[in-house]
Amino acid sequence: MKTSCYSRMRPTMNLCLHSFVAACLLALTLSPMAAGQASQTSSPVEMLRLRSGDILWARVVEHTPEGVFVERLSNGGRASLTWGFLDPLQEEELRMRYGYVDLAQEEIMIEVDQLLLSDGSEVVGKVISREGDTLTVKVDGNLLLIPKIRVAASGATVRVPALDIYTRDELYGQLLVATAPDDPEAQLALARDCERILDYAHAVLHYQKASELDPELHADEVAYGMARAEQKAVLQEQIDYLAEADHLRKRGKFDEALAMCESFAERFPDSILQEDALKGRDRVLRGRDEALRELVARRWHYWVTRLAKVAAVGSYEQAIDYLDENMGKEVLDRVLDDARRITAEIGEDDVTAFWVERKRGRWKRASYGYGTWLLGEDEALAGLEDGPKVATGGEKDEERLALEERIQRFLRNQEQARKARGSKDDEDDIEAAWVQLSSSSRAWWIIAYYAEFSGEMELDPKPSLSNCRECGGVGVREVIYTGGARSGESTSGKRLMHCPTCHGIGRVRRIRYR
Repeated sequence: MKTSCYSRMRPTMNLCLHSFVAACLLALTLSPMAAGQASQTSSPVEMLRLRSGDILWARVVEHTPEGVFVERLSNGGRASLTWGFLDPLQEEELRMRYGYVDLAQEEIMIEVDQLLLSDGSEVVGKVISREGDTLTVKVDGNLLLIPKIRVAASGATVRVPALDIYTRDELYGQLLVATAPDDPEAQLALARDCERILDYAHAVLHYQKASELDPELHADEVAYGMARAEQKAVLQEQIDYLAEADHLRKRGKFDEALAMCESFAERFPDSILQEDALKGRDRVLRGRDEALRELVARRWHYWVTRLAKVAAVGSYEQAIDYLDENMGKEVLDRVLDDARRITAEIGEDDVTAFWVERKRGRWKRASYGYGTWLLGEDEALAGLEDGPKVATGGEKDEERLALEERIQRFLRNQEQARKARGSKDDEDDIEAAWVQLSSSSRAWWIIAYYAEFSGEMELDPKPSLSNCRECGGVGVREVIYTGGARSGESTSGKRLMHCPTCHGIGRVRRIRYR
């Protein structure tokens, strides 16, 4: 609630306002209207008091919800003044005179408990009792009994509007008990608080009591406050209607809140609060979009993980078919179902748009693990940056180069042998390796594949390619045979074989996405 007195305004603010208003007055003086163009009006001359302390004698030619358009008495110059440039008390007076009831009030806030339940839902309310096996929680004027076994976490406190927890009558009763009946300052404070809980009939009563106890106490403020409260008391039904719509918005019931705001004009066709209903509608739409944007981003990642775990139960071929054909559509459908709990007026295109506009947040990580080789060599090693190998000479370098040549010959021979065997043997090898991976490893492989190749995620352009821990990144292992003879041929010596862990790729691929 706006209160009077110029003494509360900071000197620097007064100086800035004074300079600005002086400039406005100078503009009025320098741009008078010609006599033939002057608008004839019957509105009386007003003494307009400005926040800077200046006085402007003018007629109010036009008024809007944003302010007044005035014609200066001295020279007919015109200017537009927003409500904020007027003295707060005169602003209230003119708003009431012209039918602009300002519903904006500073709400009474209270601290309540935030309870996280085991099913993931949340209850915000005032814990009244903790006795026995249940918690008694006050929410929306009602008492909820919550079994303690369902509470996963508690103890956090948050500040919420008092009307979200208590009814108007309950709040008034609490305020009345704490107010001295013979103290005019206390009665004035109670009148203000009654306006903050939208109880205008009691606000009028306590403005009257404050005036009766001390007629000199903030006389102008009490008079204007009483007049404002009386006007709002006449509109109590309409104000309660808009307050209920706003309460539904805060509880996430956006469709119901929107329907109430849009039906306000039909229900109260002559109301002066039409502008407030339109502003309420805008708040509902903004709140709904914000809630949807947050939900889509959160649930999209949730369903990717959830569906990947389901797909991990099947074969490799089934997993690839699902990733390439159905997973993206199923994620979208599941998120759409979640979004329709917020509003029925949403479609696939809307969900996609919210996903594109999402806040990216922190990077998430996924790894192909020791199934990296299933991608094929090109995709498995994409992004690998090997530095140039520079020989420095010496016996050790010659041994290393000789080993690398042997490894390359071995890998070429293995590739030729693989092509000779045919694709059927490859498919059998892949399925066998897929089955050997744990279910969680297969799920992470699917998540990484979806994140990297679906086109739905933002990827860190530089993947992490760490060496296989079994072969050190070379893709093969050197096996030493220690003796024995077969058909007269010695089998002792060193031989190369594919690393059974990475299957010759030598790397484990990890990505970051969001």
